[in-house]
Amino acid sequence: DASPLFPIAARIAAWPAAPVADARNVVLLLALAIAAQPSLRGSPGVSVAALRALCERARPAAGAPETSRETPIDRDPPRERGAEIARGARDAPDRGATAERAARGDGDAGSERSPAERTGADPAEPPERRRSHVERAPTGYGGLLFLIPILQDLQIPAAILDEPALAAEPGLGAVLHRLACVAMPDAWADRAALWLAGLDEPAGPVPALDPDRAGAALRVGQRVARAAGELGVDEQPDDPPALRAGRAALPGSPAPWLDELCLHFAVQVTAALRARTGLELAAGALLDRVIRRTGTLVRTATHLRLELPIDAADVDLRRALLDLDPGWVPFLGRVVSFHYV
Repeated sequence: DASPLFPIAARIAAWPAAPVADARNVVLLLALAIAAQPSLRGSPGVSVAALRALCERARPAAGAPETSRETPIDRDPPRERGAEIARGARDAPDRGATAERAARGDGDAGSERSPAERTGADPAEPPERRRSHVERAPTGYGGLLFLIPILQDLQIPAAILDEPALAAEPGLGAVLHRLACVAMPDAWADRAALWLAGLDEPAGPVPALDPDRAGAALRVGQRVARAAGELGVDEQPDDPPALRAGRAALPGSPAPWLDELCLHFAVQVTAALRARTGLELAAGALLDRVIRRTGTLVRTATHLRLELPIDAADVDLRRALLDLDPGWVPFLGRVVSFHYV
């Protein structure tokens, strides 16, 4: 082998054999080789001779068991062993369990377990249900997701979650959904309003205002107002009455205290949007400009994506970075992204 790494093969060959065969031995031996031969650190790979020596050293010593309890490895040719190692030997059959089943006479001892058996899934469940669920839904109010950085800047989710009396009931989801509805009443049943709140359907009845909940609501309102002040956000006198008028068209009859709290939030969100975009518009016009976005929502257990037509890109909103991917959003427990297609 003409590779400059060939000399390390002889050194590896002199190392003692591993007591137990295990794919991890190759990784550990390779790490030791790199530590012993600094020139390996900048190399794009290991020579065939060195890799073969590593695999040989990973075999069990004479008289030692040939398989480990966790990751069994057969005496395959080095090329095949390297491929198995690259896959992490994650899907290798459990030969010990197979032998045990053979001794008991359970089923076909030579067959491997199915993916459903390996993961503990119900074999009777349809494959499409076992895979990660992907939900797609049209929306006319995709811009509600543009409010995520505004909500975070104003500390609204954190303020709710920091108050047990509100976090437990009605819960952050109910508050965010009602806030989205106050900002855009027509979006009450839209998936954007529901998924922004982490809900699949509108929340149930809202609890009455007891002393603990009243104190928590007061502290949350004050915290959000302080955050708005630190951002230099100033509401316009016409914002509260304009938002209150739209709220009257909302279906359902939540507790008045929750409506007032969400009205306070919506006023701060509107003012923050105005400051961020530089658009001097009335509350209704500004919220329409930002929120009314026709597109497609795609949701999985870990991600939420908004797909919008390329011609829907708004220069003012882009300049304000409202359609910049939020990434991991803690209060949603998902990675959120925006795509123009």
